[in-house]
Amino acid sequence: MYPLWTTGVNGNNSARTSSTKLTFNPNTGVLAATGFSGPLTGNVTGNVTGNAGGTAANVTGTVAVGNGGTGATTLTGILLGNGAAAVSTVAGISAGPFQVVGSTVTSTCYNLTFSNGVLTAKTTVPCN
Repeated sequence: MYPLWTTGVNGNNSARTSSTKLTFNPNTGVLAATGFSGPLTGNVTGNVTGNAGGTAANVTGTVAVGNGGTGATTLTGILLGNGAAAVSTVAGISAGPFQVVGSTVTSTCYNLTFSNGVLTAKTTVPCN
């Protein structure tokens, strides 16, 4: 079974089953085109280019940092990242100093002391 189309809107046009811009493979049932316009429903396979809107509730795979993702497939523990490379993790924090960055250009660094997972002391130190 093939979908049919013609090369014109009126006159005596022959039926077409393929072109350089629209093809159908009856073995796979795949209809391919150089572009689509209008809403898409169902599963979409392949790469999406251009603007994609809607809800990303079922995104699979790894979303690159440049596209707003973490660059990692799974993350467990405390997240470490700089916004330019893939996010990594550590199981716990064992050393300092730790830099607290606010909404201004300046920042403050602290040495933090923990006892049984509870913060027990905080001292200000120079930021490197």
